[in-house]
Amino acid sequence: MDRSLGVLSYLLLAVLALTLADAGFGLLEPANVIRVVSGGSTAVSGELDSPAEDIRSVGRPPPGTDLSGYVTIRSDSPDMHLVLSRIRGRLWNGRLTVDGGARSGVFSLSVHQRFVPPAANYRPFEVRVFPDREALQEDLPTFSERLLGVKPYWLTLVCLPAVAGLLFFSYRRARQRDRLYQERGFGVIHTLSRKAWGYEITFGLGRRQGVEEGEPLVLLDAEGRVLTEFVPRLVKADFGKARIKPTVPVTTDCLVMRRKPGADQDAGNLASTGSA
Repeated sequence: MDRSLGVLSYLLLAVLALTLADAGFGLLEPANVIRVVSGGSTAVSGELDSPAEDIRSVGRPPPGTDLSGYVTIRSDSPDMHLVLSRIRGRLWNGRLTVDGGARSGVFSLSVHQRFVPPAANYRPFEVRVFPDREALQEDLPTFSERLLGVKPYWLTLVCLPAVAGLLFFSYRRARQRDRLYQERGFGVIHTLSRKAWGYEITFGLGRRQGVEEGEPLVLLDAEGRVLTEFVPRLVKADFGKARIKPTVPVTTDCLVMRRKPGADQDAGNLASTGSA
């Protein structure tokens, strides 16, 4: 069960990392790219070269008013039509429509305020026209959009709670396992780090489990065999720390056992503890 949880956790974390990387690839695409299917339309927005003072003078136009007459629109395709529905300062919004039967390809579209020279760094829109939705989807910038037809952030939103829930469940299960071992006088190794002088371990036995400063403890392998005895260098309420010689084959599967009467249990009980 624990091994399956670990594999599932790694898989979900890998999927989460892939969705984040995929979203990053999507951000690399220039903002001036527009995709549209022949015979369809899409919402577009952009910036003018300077604030549209002449548009402010007309006040707030009624909804649905075409404001395209206040700007200069240029395109190298006669099949594209841009209708502006809103202009506020330099920002504008509108809808680009492509006639049915328009040829596929990449076309240019530029929007400028009338009587204002275009900025030197102005980049026209790159409008990509496709014959159908399938061809458009194959051109999308992210793998999730091309393969599944969904934005990568939707996959991220699905994976995040799944990973969080699995980590919480794994934490609860690990705590239950630790308590079960502690009730039988054993402590699980929580951390294992290699040092120049050997190993440093943190284990799940402390003062609440009856361990005292200077009390000798026993290190067992996963099969219950004694590897070595040691004295912890630090004893806290629910855990302790110790240094182990470099010649001892210590792993995170090892257990720590008390030597005191009543807690010095037969190492053969480890099998039943681990399977519980």
